[in-house]
Amino acid sequence: MFGSGDVGPPRRDRRRPPRSVGTDRFRLRDRLDIGADAVYVVDRAGASPRQVISALHTPLGISAPCDHCTPASAMSAAIVSFRSDGSDVRVDASGIRAPIGLAYVPGTSDLLVTMNQRDDLGSKTPGDWPALVHRGDRWGFPDCYGQGGSVCAGVPSPVAVLDKHAAVDGLVFLPGQLGARFGRSALVAEWASGKVQRVTLDKRGSRYAGAVTPFLTGLKNPVPLAVGADGAVLVGDWTAGAIYQVTATAG
Repeated sequence: MFGSGDVGPPRRDRRRPPRSVGTDRFRLRDRLDIGADAVYVVDRAGASPRQVISALHTPLGISAPCDHCTPASAMSAAIVSFRSDGSDVRVDASGIRAPIGLAYVPGTSDLLVTMNQRDDLGSKTPGDWPALVHRGDRWGFPDCYGQGGSVCAGVPSPVAVLDKHAAVDGLVFLPGQLGARFGRSALVAEWASGKVQRVTLDKRGSRYAGAVTPFLTGLKNPVPLAVGADGAVLVGDWTAGAIYQVTATAG
C-alpha cells in the first residue's frame, strides 16, 4: 500500500503533459510538481453508513511477498481491517495477490479494489482487475487467476479486465462535474502502461460489470488518483514527479 523510493527534489517539469483520450471537452494542465512518496488509503467519501466491511473498521490491502507463492501469513495477499485505535485486526478477504486501490462506490456500501495479477504465466498471464470485494471472499491466489476450472470454483468474477502486466494502482470515481455522459464510472491508474483507464460500473444484482476505455494516455507511471474539492480529477505521475489536473471546459 505504500510507494518506495524518492522521485527527487521538487522541480518544474517542462515535458509535454499527457494526452487526453475521449475527453475532447476537457482541459488537462500541469498543476503541481512534487517530490514525495505516494500513500494509498481507502476512500470513504460518499459511502453509506453501513460499510461492506464494517462501519467501525478501516480496510487495508496487503500484497503477497512474491509473484506466485503461497504466503505463509494469513494477512498476506489479503484485505484486512481494524478499528481506529488499531485493535480488532481481522482478515476480511483473502487470495488477492496485490490489492492496491480501495474505495467505496459513492452512495453505496460497495468496496471496489484494484488487483495486480501474476506475471509469470507467459501467454496465460491475465489482465489486472478492478473488483467488488465482500467480507469472506476468497480470490484463489496463487492457483486461480481467472482461468476457470475447479481451482477457481467459488471465486468471484472481476468487474472488468485491464491490461496485462499493467501494475494497476490508484482508484477514484468520476465526479459529476466532468459531465453526465460518463455515467457511473471509476478511474484506474495503470503504472506500467502509462494510462488511466475508465471503467463503467453497471450494477447487476449484487455485482458490477464494466467496460474499459482509455481516459488518459501519454503518462509515465501514474500511481495515485484523487478528486479535488472543485470536482477536478488529480493524477500523480511517479516518474515525472508531477500531479496533473483534469477539469471540464466551458461550453
